[in-house]
Amino acid sequence: MRVVRYDDVAGTAQGFAVYRMVESSASLFGYSLEVLFEASATDDAYAGLWRFLMEMDLTVEVTAKLRSIEEPFAWQISDFRAARKTVQRDHLWTRILDVKAALEARVFSAHGTIVLEVADPLGYAAGTFLLEIADDGSAGVEPLTGEVPQNAAHIALNVNDLSALYLGGVSAVTLTAASRIVEVRAGSASAVDASFRSPVTPWLSLWF
Repeated sequence: MRVVRYDDVAGTAQGFAVYRMVESSASLFGYSLEVLFEASATDDAYAGLWRFLMEMDLTVEVTAKLRSIEEPFAWQISDFRAARKTVQRDHLWTRILDVKAALEARVFSAHGTIVLEVADPLGYAAGTFLLEIADDGSAGVEPLTGEVPQNAAHIALNVNDLSALYLGGVSAVTLTAASRIVEVRAGSASAVDASFRSPVTPWLSLWF
């Protein structure tokens, strides 16, 4: 195995990649580069490391497993079709047990008021909840006992779908189109998307 490190202009390490070269079965004169792990703290480090890996001499193929489903390096390649995703599957799943504790523990991308009607066959997360998100992304959650506020987005969903939304890796609009979320109030899925969206796609980089 080999390791390459990316330092910024001040000499501070901002990322590294672990890789190895193996003989390619597709070419007599080239190698396959296997990316075993890559981590970067900045966009410059990410772009620099992947450029180094993809421009390696005598390499006919670069493969990387256990990567995010949305990788910026695919857009670094001049021929977008040269990069192929061969397998996509879940690696770890989230199951919310306490809606209030879970939602108040994360930071949201946009302020707003959302009413969530959550169904849970096991009863742990079932209920109707009022989620109020402040301008700084912090949130407060309380059971809704009265009327739905006039300005609130309002959706009904299963705890499995709320758990999928929780990490910000799936769109509420997509789940609505798949009939997994019901918009009790029209247009609510877009409002939920704005708040739950994560700028970083959820990614578990290590197999266990």
